Amino acid sequence: DDPLVHSKITPRLFAEASTAMGLAFQRADRIRMPLLFILAGDDRIVGTPKSEAFARTLSAQDVTVRVLPDYYHEVLNDHDRNIALHEIRDWVAARLP
Repeated sequence: DDPLVHSKITPRLFAEASTAMGLAFQRADRIRMPLLFILAGDDRIVGTPKSEAFARTLSAQDVTVRVLPDYYHEVLNDHDRNIALHEIRDWVAARLP
């Protein structure tokens, strides 16, 4: 029922997102900070294998990839968001001093 959730994007958003993804691939060697990827295993919008491959190309020493098999796209708005939230909480807690 969230009015900000919709099923359409503008041509401009598509172009900007495509450009940003290209730049991310080109500049992947510059990423050095710890990263957590939580990916939907049954995503029909974003290619999970491509996202996993991108994550594995990063030169950062601390890159964590979690694939939630029965999730579709928005892991924080999916059927059991608590699993994703626990992944985030545990990942952050493990890196706090």
